Amino acid sequence: MFCANCGKKVLLSSKYCSHCGSYVKNSSNSKLQPEENKKKHQKLEEDKGIVVKGEVVNNEAVSKEGLLEKIKQLGGFFLGYGVFAVIIIGFVLLVVGGAELFEVIYPVLAKIGFFIWGIVWLLVIISLVSRWRNFTGAGIIIGPYIGGAIFWLLGFYTTYVLWGIFGILIGVVMFGLGVVLTAFLALLFDGQITGAFYFLFIALQILLLRYLGFWIMSKYRPQVKN
Repeated sequence: MFCANCGKKVLLSSKYCSHCGSYVKNSSNSKLQPEENKKKHQKLEEDKGIVVKGEVVNNEAVSKEGLLEKIKQLGGFFLGYGVFAVIIIGFVLLVVGGAELFEVIYPVLAKIGFFIWGIVWLLVIISLVSRWRNFTGAGIIIGPYIGGAIFWLLGFYTTYVLWGIFGILIGVVMFGLGVVLTAFLALLFDGQITGAFYFLFIALQILLLRYLGFWIMSKYRPQVKN
């Protein structure tokens, strides 16, 4: 048998020419040629890409998809932390701005608070007259809410001045907007015993007056006309 490429004589059982290396087609190995060609073709494709479940996937496409996936993951990561940072910054600005605003308006709020507490205690005295108890009881209930709001702002400001943002976070997160309690603790740890007990007194007064208002209203008896 002779090589179809170089014309030299080769053995009948040979698959390749021993002279030029060309594939020798004959009856004994013709059945293997498609399989070998398939393997050679697959090898070439594997050099260009990778084979996944019998399908050839281009390396460049895979790398692009992986890069896009990583970009999405990083984008989600930075977006989440970015939103969290914006919330924290906004909270800090709100606290600082609120404290500065309170310094400006506190003289007015203090006068309003003093007036409200005076009215509330006056209503307590008027409640001695039974026919007025429905009116005075409602006023005694409402008054501490208004005075309590001003007192809460004072607790907020005191906590910020003594303990800063950290103290506000403790009051908001741990005690549920309980900056009055943190103000009391801040004054106590700062050695301002009088101020601490002032906060305690006002807080107890608010609770007492609210319950007193409900009790006075429950004692109201409308006059029966003959």
